[in-house]
Amino acid sequence: LFTFLYSLLFTSKENKKYLINIGLLFTVFSDISLVLIRPMNQSTGMTTFLITQICYFLYLYFNTDNSKSKNIHLITRITLNLLTIIITIIVLKKKTDYLSIISMLYYINLIINVIVAFTKTKKSILLPLGLLLFLCCDTLIGIREAAGVYLNISETSLLYKMAYSSFNFPWVFYIPSQVIITLSLTENHKIHKHYSIFFCS
Repeated sequence: LFTFLYSLLFTSKENKKYLINIGLLFTVFSDISLVLIRPMNQSTGMTTFLITQICYFLYLYFNTDNSKSKNIHLITRITLNLLTIIITIIVLKKKTDYLSIISMLYYINLIINVIVAFTKTKKSILLPLGLLLFLCCDTLIGIREAAGVYLNISETSLLYKMAYSSFNFPWVFYIPSQVIITLSLTENHKIHKHYSIFFCS
């Protein structure tokens, strides 16, 4: 919530930065559904998380100058989303449900956003780093939620041990990810030094 409120200091139509603000807002909705509410509402939480990734996709898409690159990006994303749905249904079969499909769509869009963001490090180094940490967090949470329900994952694997460790590894990645994504809005901003130093402290 604090990262979203802080991001409002940098709301701007310039370079479609407001899409990052909207993404952070839907992240708040997701955390309410998945963290604060008991029992958690996973379907709602994952739907709003998908909307967050769509916002970040649109931000990356509109900040691509080359029209050919934009077309490749769009076609690739649509194709991978369709393949993700098909593969999810093939793998899970009768276990396929709304939550599994929406979660996999969220995950594939997050992966694509990480890759695309890293191709734009000249414009922003913080956004790809924030998204990468976001991916690390959700990979561990995904393993925890899918193990024994959708997938059989070896208990001896490193990822399984991290996901089920008494130490909260997902939050180690998640909290910095949201801070860094928010700070990406301040890159090249005239009041960057003042507010970013305050926020980090």
